[in-house]
Amino acid sequence: MPKKPPCPFIAEADQLRAAKEAIEGFAALWIGRLNLSHWSDITQKFHTGLCPETADCAARTFSDWKYKYATIEFYLGVMVNMEPQEQELVVVHELLHVVLNEMHGASDANLSEDDRAHEERVVTELTQAFLRIARG
Repeated sequence: MPKKPPCPFIAEADQLRAAKEAIEGFAALWIGRLNLSHWSDITQKFHTGLCPETADCAARTFSDWKYKYATIEFYLGVMVNMEPQEQELVVVHELLHVVLNEMHGASDANLSEDDRAHEERVVTELTQAFLRIARG
């Protein structure tokens, strides 16, 4: 197992590469398991820095159910320090945002803070359920 850097948000190139490869593997697995293979495009972007929203944000998702496009941004500065099971949890969580995106209606811009908080809780609960089933 690679040595963890002293600062939680600074990592060496090989650690970033290993985290990226693990995330890509989990994404490929779970895109199939969650029946998202028929989407036109689910792009994964990897950033070595931190999320502009909060320092502990590991990933965020933008999707458009009408055209079946989604982009998931992963922040390797956070994810590099996670165990593989935690990385998998983040991937599943973000993909479940893609699944639930259609519930937003025509635009994400119209979602209230309560709606966003409710979706976050539902996605978190579904993530735990799917992982529990998958892991037996």
